[in-house]
Amino acid sequence: MGKSATEATSIAMYLEEAAMTTHLAMLRGPVEELPQEEIDRCFAWFLKNYGQDGQKKVAE
Repeated sequence: MGKSATEATSIAMYLEEAAMTTHLAMLRGPVEELPQEEIDRCFAWFLKNYGQDGQKKVAE
């Protein structure tokens, strides 16, 4: 994964964070999948509020 060691490390860190969040959520009880509309809404909020346009490349 990744075109460079830096990009691979970044991807691994995101994966680890997602795994930890999922683990903590599952400790609280059953986890239900979010509807696609909610996922799209949250992603749009992320793009708007964090200034990401989806085109930014991780360090090459």
